[in-house]
Amino acid sequence: MSQINVNSAPPVDEGGRTAGAGATMLAVVLAVAVALVVIWLLFSGLFSGPTSSTTNVNVNPPAQQAPAQKDGPSVNINVPKMDVQAPSQPAAPAKP
Repeated sequence: MSQINVNSAPPVDEGGRTAGAGATMLAVVLAVAVALVVIWLLFSGLFSGPTSSTTNVNVNPPAQQAPAQKDGPSVNINVPKMDVQAPSQPAAPAKP
């Protein structure tokens, strides 16, 4: 009886796995780029809407006028009038 060796040909890569890995890598790179753009937009304030507010602040208010000064300080005190009489001398006690 004779021995027959059957050797199969080495596997041939059709490029299917390589193309799939390339597409996956491209999807990951695009997803990271989109995430970075969204994060940049969030922190730069573009999603917060229009911020054109018109707040008027007058930094030069009109000067306050000081009250008119007099020549000197005048103090006006109304002291109530009191009628105080000196105590009378007590009468000397009668001698017995």
